[in-house]
Amino acid sequence: MQRHYLLMLLCCLFAGGLFAQLPGSGELDKIPVLQLPAQDNAALLAAELAARAPGRAPHYAIPLSVDVSPATGGAWTDYPGGKSVWRLRVISKNAISINLGFTEYWMPQGGELFLYPGSSKSKQIYGPFTPADNEVHNQLWTQVIEGDDLVIEAQVPTSEKANLRLRLTSVNHDFLGFGANSASSGSCNLDVVCSAADGWGIVDQYRDIIRSVAVIGTGGGTFCTGFLVNNARQDCTPYFMTANHCGINSGNASSLVTYWNFENSFCRQPNSGPSGQNGNGQLNVFNTGAIWRASNPASDMTIVELDDPVNPNADAFFAGWSREAAAPGDTVIAIHHPSTDEKRISFTFQQTYRVNGISTTPSTNGTHITIPDWDIGTTEGGSSGSPVYDKNKRVRGQLHGGGAACGNNSFDSYGYFHVSWEGGGSPNSRLRDWLDPDGTDLLFIDGREQLACEISVTPDVVAQAVCSGEDVTYDLLVGGGFNGPVTLSIPNLPAELTANFSQNPADPNTNVTLTITYADGFSGTSTFDVDATDGNDAGSTELMLDIQGTVPSAPLAISPANNSSGASIIIELDWADVNAANYDYEFGTNATLTNLLASGNTSNTEFAYGELLEADTEYFWRVRATNSCGTGEWSDVYSFTTANIVCGPAQESNDVGGNIPDNGPPLISNNLITSSGAISFMELNVEIDHEWVGDLFIRLVSPGGSVAVIMDRIGGGGCNAENFDLNFNDGATNTAADLQATCNNNLTGSFQSESPFTIFNGEEQNGLWRLFVQDQASNDDGNLISWSLEFCGDDGSGSDLSVQLLSDPIESCSNDDGEVSMLLGEGFGNNFTVAVSAGGQSLDFESTFANNTLDLTIDNFLTLASGSYDMIVTITTEEGESQTQVVPLTILPVPGIAGQVSPSNGSTVSDENIQFSWNSADNVDDYSLQVSTQENFSSIDYEENTGGTSLTVNNLGLEGLLYWRVVANNECGNATSSPFNFTVDPNATHDFSGGRELSIFPNPASSAVFLDMRGNWSGELDVNIMSVSGRVISTQQLAAGGRKALDISGLPAGTYLLDLRNGGERSVERLVILPN
Repeated sequence: MQRHYLLMLLCCLFAGGLFAQLPGSGELDKIPVLQLPAQDNAALLAAELAARAPGRAPHYAIPLSVDVSPATGGAWTDYPGGKSVWRLRVISKNAISINLGFTEYWMPQGGELFLYPGSSKSKQIYGPFTPADNEVHNQLWTQVIEGDDLVIEAQVPTSEKANLRLRLTSVNHDFLGFGANSASSGSCNLDVVCSAADGWGIVDQYRDIIRSVAVIGTGGGTFCTGFLVNNARQDCTPYFMTANHCGINSGNASSLVTYWNFENSFCRQPNSGPSGQNGNGQLNVFNTGAIWRASNPASDMTIVELDDPVNPNADAFFAGWSREAAAPGDTVIAIHHPSTDEKRISFTFQQTYRVNGISTTPSTNGTHITIPDWDIGTTEGGSSGSPVYDKNKRVRGQLHGGGAACGNNSFDSYGYFHVSWEGGGSPNSRLRDWLDPDGTDLLFIDGREQLACEISVTPDVVAQAVCSGEDVTYDLLVGGGFNGPVTLSIPNLPAELTANFSQNPADPNTNVTLTITYADGFSGTSTFDVDATDGNDAGSTELMLDIQGTVPSAPLAISPANNSSGASIIIELDWADVNAANYDYEFGTNATLTNLLASGNTSNTEFAYGELLEADTEYFWRVRATNSCGTGEWSDVYSFTTANIVCGPAQESNDVGGNIPDNGPPLISNNLITSSGAISFMELNVEIDHEWVGDLFIRLVSPGGSVAVIMDRIGGGGCNAENFDLNFNDGATNTAADLQATCNNNLTGSFQSESPFTIFNGEEQNGLWRLFVQDQASNDDGNLISWSLEFCGDDGSGSDLSVQLLSDPIESCSNDDGEVSMLLGEGFGNNFTVAVSAGGQSLDFESTFANNTLDLTIDNFLTLASGSYDMIVTITTEEGESQTQVVPLTILPVPGIAGQVSPSNGSTVSDENIQFSWNSADNVDDYSLQVSTQENFSSIDYEENTGGTSLTVNNLGLEGLLYWRVVANNECGNATSSPFNFTVDPNATHDFSGGRELSIFPNPASSAVFLDMRGNWSGELDVNIMSVSGRVISTQQLAAGGRKALDISGLPAGTYLLDLRNGGERSVERLVILPN
């Protein structure tokens, strides 16, 4: 919902409108009043501040439940001319602002809804909300309106009165202040409006991404920051991202209000008085309403789709993104709304690193990235969900939490975009399905202007697959933002293809058919661009075409292996990819597959059956593939037999009834299990009474010490529902992501846990099991009512063909070996065969077998590129029964090449304190700096190792023309940069005239700079350190002559100018300060 603005000058607005009756023209004292119970703002604020913690969305208002409609409250007035007006006055005493939640909203044609303050002193009118705001969710949530007294006014044609649907269920009382009324953010923050004219030229290059960020309110009570993101189609779908802990889910996304361009009108210098006070931003350009698309608690990600196009007055920017794995460095930018204050921008010039959660502990595959410290600005409450950008202006994550604030050097942790891309593996828990809906596999994409949404050429489909011999057509829409005829072209069309446009040039806002032809027998995949221009503005789109030559072959079974036994009663059928568009599958109980349990079609190479199978039962399945040339043959009918599983009764814990401490240590409840046997399948039942179930984090620990996370704060902590009685098992149809998106009182049903129970498979059920229940937020408490466990296991009859992986996942360089150890069931005997493959390639290995333990040594992985694989070990008995074990395999990459920075190629330096620096490279353990007098480095005259990206060498001992390079090292090898040449001249000086010479070294510098003054110096040397824009940052006075140290402490990394003055002469020199 969009296009609702602050309206003034009513006579101008409504002159010539539908009705003569102006909103707000009724007598206030005659409008029925809905008086809400008095609230204690001070007590509400104290409770809110006590509850605040990293990873929790701040609250600014409390919802007051009401239930009012035109049928139950307010008053209708019928006017001459066939119009009727319904009004209701709402008062929540001492509210700083009020916003409303209508859980039923449907405006008939010709109708409008207005809101205005009940104070006769105000002339402001908000609206109109019209039939354009009718949405599929039938809800309307309004912007905040200052004051504690407002009037709701609906104007409709009298004939449409019965069709008005308006049900007010939430009046949200602001006790803190939202936006202009809020508590001010810290004075160290930097306004986004600041520019070179204010001494902040660094901000100017980020004007576009600044416009992607908005302050948001959800459910009328919580606030965060979020941002608009581009997608691979570049079709301006209004996808909007924020943090999962901000609490947006499928149940409340309709209440999202997004405020654009809430910025101060002038630059408040950081650390000044005005910067720590309220600004003058406006909240009058906004969207209301959204559709929840996905959330991933692990990386604290939520993405929604605004339910209307972005407000045209927003002039917004769809931010680009990168899903690269390596953490960004150099310049990293955060744009956010601290404490819902006007928009601010922060910078760090330090290397970020991956962590798990809100942390400073590095983790190679962590779910988050951590900013060690902000060099300019900071973040605060309300900044949650805000984006962090790399130096290429691409989003890399969204703020989860941390300790950063004005006055400290603490950290912030951001949920990592790279992890959110695949998320929890389903469309409602990952970004991939929304930001790359056509599967183009883009690694990164740049941003897009809102204006360019109309300066565009948009295809009906981005990627097509056809069978060789068929012509291909794309329907292209030429955007309406062009001015004049639009010329279309394809600059990179492959030579095998021919293109023809149905009209060219084409008028703006018209459809054009692009036809692609090619020679008979041609097949292959092509990518090409369609460019459009009117001579001034230009747009482009990328198209993909896969021309296939034949129908696909029949897929081979991967898991369960054909004729295998002992399969789990929770089954997933997996088959080999044959480059097909989709697959048909059949799954049943007889070899002819006439007794089907399931059949269907999928674009994936697996199918998970959603119900538990019978124990000790044979099942059958087959699969066939389809591409644009047609459907291939069915595969052979594969079969497998489930293990002879026997399930025992549910075993209740006797250690229950305890209170769950509010925002404290976990309640630990024990359950002594007396049954015995290896676990093949299990269920957990938990009943808890709690006032806010979104506070709860639950985990289960086995007697053997294995840990499964059961529940992790429903809705990211935002679910305010009470009580649940839930069953958890791996075979449940509802996933953990479904539970995260479900917020209902007294919830029941079956769900999968956050961690699969398969981690317990093979463990002995007998022993002490422990349930940990922790409340991770303040102000709500509850009790553990009951919990029980039910176990299923193999009864021991039949052949034991179990396989248990004993070794850790393999991480190896491609030229190294890898070792795998597995415990095999007795049913394999001593005569069996083993096959090992990864990435579709067979791997050579050596094996030993003793005491039922199979040890494999993989010779090497030279045929595999770096990356992650499922290494498949297939073990087959003499009778032809097989079991497959998947071993996670990571082939480590060789290091990247470091790019030299200083001394620059061809530069001249003095012989003392030479500062060598270079850009960081990917996948590096350490660097070797090498200096030689020979360009081919046949001899190395100086070498030193470091874990950083700079070294200062004192008294190198070499003069003249030299060469330097950097060798990046890791355990898999090294990569050497191309050599730079530089000249060491002990007399490298600047002529200051009058027989005076000046040397500045090192330059660039990281910690200390020296001025060496030789010749006829006298008096004092005046030194002004200036920004590149000419703003004086500091002034120092040094005794002229000799070597003097220049104080650069406290200066952030960057480029500066030194203004040097002595004896009526002046020299301006460039100084570069590197990060420490």
